Amino acid sequence: MGRDKLWAICIAYEKLSSSLLAVLHMKDLVEYWKVGNGGDPCMEST
Repeated sequence: MGRDKLWAICIAYEKLSSSLLAVLHMKDLVEYWKVGNGGDPCMEST
């Protein structure tokens, strides 16, 4: 049982860290977009 619990924690940690990486990557993409387009995409008035 203890081993199963540890396994579950490992899987949860893997998912958490990969989603954190995805979020960080998204932030990088947004920053890159801002620099490339000279502005914040959310502030764009169309």
